[in-house]
Amino acid sequence: MNYRIPLILCVLFFGTFNQLKAQGTFYSENNLFFVDYLKGCAGTEITISNNQGAGVYFYCFDAEGVPNGDACYQSIVDQPSFTYDQPGTYLIKGFKQPPTGQQRVYDSLYIEILEPEAPLLSIANCNDQIVIDLDASLESFDNYTIDYGDGSAVINYDLTDFPVSYTYADNSISYDLSITGDFDSTGNNSCGFDQTNTTATIVPNQVTQGEGIINTLAATSENAFSIEYNATPNQLFNLEIATNNGAFVTVNSFTGEGDASYSFTGLDLTDNYYCVRLVNTSPCDGSTLNSNTVCTIQLTGEAAADGNRLNWNANGFESFELSRNGSVISTGTPPYTDNAILCGQEDTYRVVALDTNGISVSSLPVTIVARNQGDPASILNISTEIISDTALRLEWEVPAGIAPERFFIYKRRGGEEDDFFLLDTTQNVSYTDVGYAFLDRTYTYAVTYSNACGGTAPIEINAQNMLLTIDSDEQNALLGWTPFTGFTDGVTEYVIEKYDSDLNVIESITVNAETSYTDMLGDSEEQLLNYRVFAYSNTSLISVSNMVSYKIPAIVKIPSAFSPNGDGLNETLLVRGKFIDRIDVKIFNRWGNLIFQSSDLSVGWDGSLSDRDAPTGAYTYSITVVDPLGEEYQKTGIINLIR
Repeated sequence: MNYRIPLILCVLFFGTFNQLKAQGTFYSENNLFFVDYLKGCAGTEITISNNQGAGVYFYCFDAEGVPNGDACYQSIVDQPSFTYDQPGTYLIKGFKQPPTGQQRVYDSLYIEILEPEAPLLSIANCNDQIVIDLDASLESFDNYTIDYGDGSAVINYDLTDFPVSYTYADNSISYDLSITGDFDSTGNNSCGFDQTNTTATIVPNQVTQGEGIINTLAATSENAFSIEYNATPNQLFNLEIATNNGAFVTVNSFTGEGDASYSFTGLDLTDNYYCVRLVNTSPCDGSTLNSNTVCTIQLTGEAAADGNRLNWNANGFESFELSRNGSVISTGTPPYTDNAILCGQEDTYRVVALDTNGISVSSLPVTIVARNQGDPASILNISTEIISDTALRLEWEVPAGIAPERFFIYKRRGGEEDDFFLLDTTQNVSYTDVGYAFLDRTYTYAVTYSNACGGTAPIEINAQNMLLTIDSDEQNALLGWTPFTGFTDGVTEYVIEKYDSDLNVIESITVNAETSYTDMLGDSEEQLLNYRVFAYSNTSLISVSNMVSYKIPAIVKIPSAFSPNGDGLNETLLVRGKFIDRIDVKIFNRWGNLIFQSSDLSVGWDGSLSDRDAPTGAYTYSITVVDPLGEEYQKTGIINLIR
């Protein structure tokens, strides 16, 4: 912060201090005390001297707003001093303790602690003379010393002497010019070098002057935007800003250095628009040079019954592109009403404009949730998943960009001749129907919704739960399921998943658009199989059928004849099979007498009786099998013994 209060203003505002008695002696208003400086940079030590004889003096070194008699006042006998480390204007108050019964008389003096910037120069070549100017309103110092860098003696100037001119002997060579500011006798010249000194390297006949140029403007947040600009070197510029076509005010002053940037912060780009420009003054003739003026775009929008209404400031711009969700919807002038939207739909708008100088300016995005009265978009994709015989889960997709207030779920129990009835309502995008017979029957569902505009989406899609059934053809499982109808663009493919008895996936089988499949199980090592069908959409939704189980029957094979004649072929009657946990094999003769029995598959009948070979002929058998799942099977037949 700069505190540039000319001394004469301090005198008029704060009261006239006594005439200067001697250099470095500045008296308080009533001559109670005097100080060695009236101003200085941070770190300046102010020393107070008592001026009215012996006694006890009390001082407060920062007394602005401090009541008389406050604890701020310190009893000081000797010469007091205080170091001010922070810039600001400070009030020193003091009083001398009077004899008993007399009233205190307070005295005061203002001192100023500054935080000066290095001198801000404006250098111009005016008819082969170098003219140097300073803006007195921006400067903190009283005196300036210029070293023109050509070997000549330095020259001292008062602030009121500017602009000053100088003629170089040779305007075609380079000079290192240096200017240093300091205070007059009222100030403590203890400021840092970077606060007092400015240097510039110039070739006099190459020194130019001209207006600045703003090249870009970009909003960076709701509270800030930045510009890129070019400012002629060694020219003093004021960066000015105006709000909503108001007056321009200076926000920064600087000496140009070519290409640079600046960020404006602490603004409100939502409710206001701003214009900026660079202004400099010619040291040669005092004329004002203005850059191009560049403005922000303040895009505003509101949802209305007839659509989303949008408006923005148009002055100073030649063309516009209004985009919705990244796609241009208008190149005309404001205002604009977008009615190609749906109630509850959330859309984001932005304006990009070209000003008269061809500079592109982009607005901040504005997001609007529409509330027009048009028909809402329909729910187009619904999935079903049979969880159990008593539970079925629905899920659906909401049209992009909308936020319905409530969904309505409809159900139809039978065929198309039956009517839908309202099953329930929800605010979620999924729902579990608790009912019965989901493993045996098909049901049809539809979903619609209402929006904040009072509209209800029409029903365009019906979703029937996908019911899987299974039949058998000897060693084959015949699978069939109802086509799924809940996806607008149809099912992209069906996938059958086959599981073992522990529901581990054995195989996934893609069948494209078919609704049946024959699974050949002759080589299956699993007796109990489970199946489920998945219907895939072209989105993320997947419908799931019920799960069905199929158990392959135990397999028992016995030959029709055997020949225990010693030739090494078919000598023993053996039973073969699959999925057999226990077995009981019995052989009977023609009179029904049991002649052989075994519970071991590896032990067969060799055609002998207890005391001789069995004669050639027909024998009957009875086989009892129990599979690993506990199911019992019976098989009987005739076996021929051939010698």
